[in-house]
Amino acid sequence: MNGRVLVTGASGFIGKPLVLALVDQGWTVVAASRTRPDRDPGVADWIETDLLTDDPRRLTEAARAEVLIHVAWIATPGVYGHSLENLDWLRASAALSA
Repeated sequence: MNGRVLVTGASGFIGKPLVLALVDQGWTVVAASRTRPDRDPGVADWIETDLLTDDPRRLTEAARAEVLIHVAWIATPGVYGHSLENLDWLRASAALSA
């Protein structure tokens, strides 16, 4: 299967290899994150956005994707497990699926 997929958290630990794997499988990838990775391989269309402050509807409309893979979240070692920011990410995640 292939088509157009939106990947949030695309510059992160999981997102970077995921974007490359999807492109290798024939997907057209729209990669979303706060910043592009330092070494952008140039395989995806990038949208720089902050899911905690920007309107997620604008992201999904701009991406025009049939599939969403949402891997953006707080991942700071030693912090993410108990951070109150998890509540903000939960709200942002719910808004993406609306």
